[in-house]
Amino acid sequence: MKKAILEARQEVSKQEILNVAKRLFAERGVRATSLARIAEAVGVTKAALYHYFSSKHEIVLEAVRANIRDFDEDVLEPSEGLSASELLVERLERKVARAERDGPLDLRFFYTVLLEEIGEPDIETVIREFWAAGRRELAEFVRGGQRSGEFRDDVDLDSVLDVLSGAIMGIDILWLNDAEQVDLRRAYGMALEQTLAILAPGARR
Repeated sequence: MKKAILEARQEVSKQEILNVAKRLFAERGVRATSLARIAEAVGVTKAALYHYFSSKHEIVLEAVRANIRDFDEDVLEPSEGLSASELLVERLERKVARAERDGPLDLRFFYTVLLEEIGEPDIETVIREFWAAGRRELAEFVRGGQRSGEFRDDVDLDSVLDVLSGAIMGIDILWLNDAEQVDLRRAYGMALEQTLAILAPGARR
């Protein structure tokens, strides 16, 4: 066992394990993917995995955290000099670019964990914090638009955020079900267009 662990240190990295595990979780589901299956796919012994992770649960948690960090870097990097509506458009453009780059695997992994691991306190906490951070950022965009006069100031902010977030999640699920038939760029764009129409100063109150 000690020899296998020493060999594994030279042949495999923690990130490689996470990448393989993420793919397997997306393809097979979290519950149906064992540590032995992850080790086999990585090309090391199951014992070698324990050099990096104490359990499958720890792999799932670390994979979720890594996925969120990557999303933040790809989608949420700050931009300067854009209006509130331009910032919203840019965020969705970046989300589309990430989906086009990674294909359905990335989203399928996130939603698989969301559904299968609900009830796991630490994983739920990480995902809830991620959603809360995204919601706070959207809210700040809207408030910035209200301060500048770009958006109406009497809008029910929570309702607007619920509608936009729900639309995006629904589009994600439709795309995962049939990526060939759903044009993400067009669908996200329509959801944002409808949201901006609600926020426009001349919108019906």
